Amino acid sequence: MIDAGVSFEDIGAFARMVAYESVFNVLERIDTGYDHEVDEPAPHWELVELDEQCVPTGRSLGGLHEDILSLDPSGRDGKPK
Repeated sequence: MIDAGVSFEDIGAFARMVAYESVFNVLERIDTGYDHEVDEPAPHWELVELDEQCVPTGRSLGGLHEDILSLDPSGRDGKPK
């Protein structure tokens, strides 16, 4: 990219976008609870909270892919400038 004349700033922005999209997509797949690219029947999953003895508390974690939007330190919700 450097040999092609791409600036360090643009390379950094691209790397941040790739990292953000990767994390977002993993969290969205976890939130969905199944692999939508696999035909049924397929395993489903759920991310649950455990207490200090590793016993489920009955509470599930969800919306993680939505939460990551508010965690972007740039304040751009993962979008480039």
